[in-house]
Amino acid sequence: MGARRRLLNGTKDIVREADAWSMVPDVAMGEIADLLVTGVRHLGEAFAHLEDPGDGATCAADAAVKSQRAVERVYRQGMSRLLEHPDPREVLGRQELYSGLLAVSSRVSAVAERVWYAVVKESWSRPTRDASRAQRFRPRLAYSAAHAVAASSNGPLP
Repeated sequence: MGARRRLLNGTKDIVREADAWSMVPDVAMGEIADLLVTGVRHLGEAFAHLEDPGDGATCAADAAVKSQRAVERVYRQGMSRLLEHPDPREVLGRQELYSGLLAVSSRVSAVAERVWYAVVKESWSRPTRDASRAQRFRPRLAYSAAHAVAASSNGPLP
């Protein structure tokens, strides 16, 4: 199953879980939902720019990841507020919903990473189409590959 399909299914699962627990979202969950919408909009923008020359797709993918980092901050704040709640049923239900929201956020980031993968792969397979893009990514990939090899051999990192 593709990352986009898992993203959609994850959001449906959260809504079903909230209905099953009969829970209304709290303020932090509302903020997380807004940030998820922002991330998905950035992904839509990234998909729209995939065929364009330049870095429109990767900039939009980076913006999606950035919005999901904000989700993690709001998640931690919301979870810390749960410690003060006296009702264990409420705490358990909200904890499950927060976990589901965080999982969807990680799926948004995964889709953004796939956008980067598509851009890099395309720049390597067709260097004549956008030579500047290929030249910009090759040093980063070479460093990452050298870093991975050094880390796997327990040698010094470059």
